[in-house]
Amino acid sequence: HCLNYIRKTLMCDLADTLEMGDFPKVDYERNRMGNTLVCRDWSEASPVLEEYHEKWLQWRAHWD
Repeated sequence: HCLNYIRKTLMCDLADTLEMGDFPKVDYERNRMGNTLVCRDWSEASPVLEEYHEKWLQWRAHWD
């Protein structure tokens, strides 16, 4: 639950609500509370990030 929550916080719209309840007893995958998070489409950003990462690797290799 915790890692998925962090992933959604970073990759999706930021949740501005807190989950209420007894954390050890609630299955948050089945019984959701608060806002529904809508993930962004990262498919357009991924190739650009990969391109810049490759350029950085080349720069690093040149200057190491």
